[in-house]
Amino acid sequence: MANVTEPQAPKAKAPAKSARANGAGKVKELEQRLASMEAEQADTLNELGRIIKAVKNGQLNERAEIGDATGVLKVLREGVNEMLDALIAPINMTVEYVDAISKGEIPERITEDYQGDFNEIKNSLNACIDVMNGLLKETDKLVQATAAGKLETRGDADSFAGGWGKLLGSVNDLVEAVAAPIDDTARVMRAVAQKDLTSRITKEYQGQFGDLKNYINAAVENMDEALSQVNEASDQVASASGQISTGSQALAEGANEQASALEEVSSSLEQMAAMTKQNADNAGQGESLANGATDGAKKGVEAMNRMSSAMDKIKTSSGQTAKIIK
Repeated sequence: MANVTEPQAPKAKAPAKSARANGAGKVKELEQRLASMEAEQADTLNELGRIIKAVKNGQLNERAEIGDATGVLKVLREGVNEMLDALIAPINMTVEYVDAISKGEIPERITEDYQGDFNEIKNSLNACIDVMNGLLKETDKLVQATAAGKLETRGDADSFAGGWGKLLGSVNDLVEAVAAPIDDTARVMRAVAQKDLTSRITKEYQGQFGDLKNYINAAVENMDEALSQVNEASDQVASASGQISTGSQALAEGANEQASALEEVSSSLEQMAAMTKQNADNAGQGESLANGATDGAKKGVEAMNRMSSAMDKIKTSSGQTAKIIK
């Protein structure tokens, strides 16, 4: 009975102290882990706050630092960076394209694949590129046509919506404003080339187009007036030519009459000379020749009368000649 093991019972208390010690260590370790997690969470929140502030300030190249983060917090930081990369890539692409367009450059259409709202941005940029290319094509067509003198050509403004259509419509209005006075000028000059001096420019134009209208109309009016004066002068010349022709005929007739009268005078003078000589030869014959002398005298009187008549004709003819010359 003396070997009863009851005294060993108190030894069972030693494992209880060890369990308490182990439990306290685990709690302390847990507290340390919780404190580390809280510190890591606080650091992650600070890092995310820094990234958010940078994004708000437009600093899109900033990324969260992974550092010593582990587990979920590491995955969270990496996810934030991936999200920023996915967001910033189309934004940078949009900025690049808009900057090129603002400088007058038209980039190639976007061919990368995007999803959701990013794809809407892509489609909008591609539509803008298509509109710009279309406007350049229509504008170049107008420039080429204008350079070739085809002023009736217009751009297809109805193919463009909103302000783009209004812009091309304004270009069409510009071409129309230039073409209208040129068409009017060509119409009047074409009429002048066809010997029609009645055509005028009647539309109202401003500025230098108005000056062009006034110059064209004044030139045609002056030409019409000059030709009217030439026509009137031609009529006067024709009338004067007729008068000159009549006067020349009268002059010729007067000259013929003068020649005839002179011949009569010459003949009378010759007869007078002959009779005078005969009278002188017969003066000594006496009375027998008196009758001959009397007849000679009568003939002399007749010759003198004819000479006087011839002189009157010469006088009349000379007067007509003076009138013609006047």
